[in-house]
Amino acid sequence: MTPPTPTDSLPPYSPEAEQAVLGAILQDGHAALDVVLQAGATPDWFFDHRFRNVFDVVLKIARDGRTVDYHVIYETLKATPDILNAAGGLPGLGQWMNESPLRSRLPLFIDTLRDKWRLRRVIAACSKVCAQAMTADTGPDVGAFVNAAAETVHRATAEVTTQQDCWDFRPAVQAALAHIEHYHKGGLQIDGLPTGLDYMDKVLGGIPEDGYVVLAGRPGSGKTTLALNIVSHLTLRYEHTNEAGLKQTGIPVGVFSLEMSAKSLGRRMLFGEAQVSAGKFKQGFMSNADLQALLNTAPQVAGARIALDSQPSQTISQIAAKARRMVREFGVKCFVLDYLQLVLPDRRSGRIDRVQELTDISAQFVQLKKDLNVPWIILAQMNRNIEQAESHRVPVMSDLRDCGAIEQDSDAVLFLYFPERKRPRKGEDPPPDDTDLIFDHYTSGGTRQVEWSELPQRINGFVAKNRDGATGKIELLFHKNQFRFEDWHAWKVRHGHEQANKGERIKPASPPPAQPDEWLPPESNDP
Repeated sequence: MTPPTPTDSLPPYSPEAEQAVLGAILQDGHAALDVVLQAGATPDWFFDHRFRNVFDVVLKIARDGRTVDYHVIYETLKATPDILNAAGGLPGLGQWMNESPLRSRLPLFIDTLRDKWRLRRVIAACSKVCAQAMTADTGPDVGAFVNAAAETVHRATAEVTTQQDCWDFRPAVQAALAHIEHYHKGGLQIDGLPTGLDYMDKVLGGIPEDGYVVLAGRPGSGKTTLALNIVSHLTLRYEHTNEAGLKQTGIPVGVFSLEMSAKSLGRRMLFGEAQVSAGKFKQGFMSNADLQALLNTAPQVAGARIALDSQPSQTISQIAAKARRMVREFGVKCFVLDYLQLVLPDRRSGRIDRVQELTDISAQFVQLKKDLNVPWIILAQMNRNIEQAESHRVPVMSDLRDCGAIEQDSDAVLFLYFPERKRPRKGEDPPPDDTDLIFDHYTSGGTRQVEWSELPQRINGFVAKNRDGATGKIELLFHKNQFRFEDWHAWKVRHGHEQANKGERIKPASPPPAQPDEWLPPESNDP
């Protein structure tokens, strides 16, 4: 005799577990029903239509506010003879109740019920994908179909989570008090992941644990550098307590680079951590001390837990599928995407409406961060409007290029822009600004301490939107050749140009060495 094929056999289910759960509800009423509902049970958990229909009636009784017990259930079922007769009538219900398990064993039967239901979900999802694949046409849409199929199977295999009710308010107060004490002792008052820049963390409140944070700017403003600085801090210096209650340094971070190669990102991170000028390297003036600093830093940077994907021209579904794999296999706790306008839609047909495409892509990122419960730092381009202004101005949300949906989808939006320049009055000299301070600092005593191209430049950040915190300006100093940012206030305190605020602990910096004489401008022979 030919063995039955999977399509001929019944899908996984446990009649014993289904009857045991219904019998417990008939026996203990609301007490058992509450345990079942807290586990997230629905009528779909029951495969046998007899048990599913009775459980549906029980839920209706509970929604109506009536008492859930054996007699009320029986009287309600009398109004639907088909369901009552299928359950075996009064004798059948009585048998279920008499054979109900002990209260201590009810969770075991609920687990069995859930596990069988999950297996049926997987079978149904795979069957659906197989049926669609049999009729799918080859062509440009096959990639989108494969990603959609992976999404279907992923949703079917995802863990079933239940929302736990907070019956005791004490844990909430204790958590808030611990946070307050941490801040009072000098810690940063942030609720999410730190960026490594103290003032940015104070304004932004950290990266929300399941947030969608947009970092926008014009080309050359340092978006990628700032994002990599955050990645370096999270993977190499972020001290936290893991799920086991043990202190740990660093978390895994996933990076999607649609623009730069892996080699370019590695070089930027290496020079930034070593604080060595990449400009000197390109010009052939890198010293042995700089090379040694890079060699000393390389093992630490190489050991950073970064899941890097530098493949260009990816669709949103491809990114989503890889992100799920990174979370599942690598334990990624934060993602960085560089950058939003390079993400492709799953399919294109007819006239290309890039604004609508990016609106759909942004909405999919919102759903993705909810599914994975992992924050995303998404880089975005700004349009040219801000460069056409007569003087640098603070960006607004309309400066985002091709994507107005960010304003409603994102949890926070941070712009990078060059500081505003004050116009002098007629007949007056321009007032001194930050550029003058930087220039004077590195040319003190008549000796130029760095090459002109090595001078850092002032760039501001502006938090235009922050769902759970403040908005406002963040003053930064951009060491472009070293691929790193630092707080402008901290730089001034470190070099003696400003006093530290109360409670701040900023170490003074050692003066940079003067450049070799051959780098100085030639002396003039003019009298």
